[in-house]
Amino acid sequence: MSFRKAHKTVQKELLQPFKDGAFRIAADTQKPLLPIAVVGAGKLMRPGTIQMRPGKIKIVVGPEISVGAEEDTRALKEKTFATLETMLKSVQGNREGLMK
Repeated sequence: MSFRKAHKTVQKELLQPFKDGAFRIAADTQKPLLPIAVVGAGKLMRPGTIQMRPGKIKIVVGPEISVGAEEDTRALKEKTFATLETMLKSVQGNREGLMK
């Protein structure tokens, strides 16, 4: 299991660019990727502190991304980025719909 980001950021973009490590491993081993997004943790874990607040988060699991023999790191990163971006936009849309 590999998590793309182990620290918090305060940027407005849904996702930051991925590094190559996990994608190289997936390409070398031809093992599938499973995109997972943790939503809502920002309110519970403020940047610059280890203190956590009680609350709820949502974990969204996307579809498995298969890795072929000829798959390259860049293509895997692009597929995974697009999948996670769609997942996060869907969750945001659902949250905004519930708030109206």
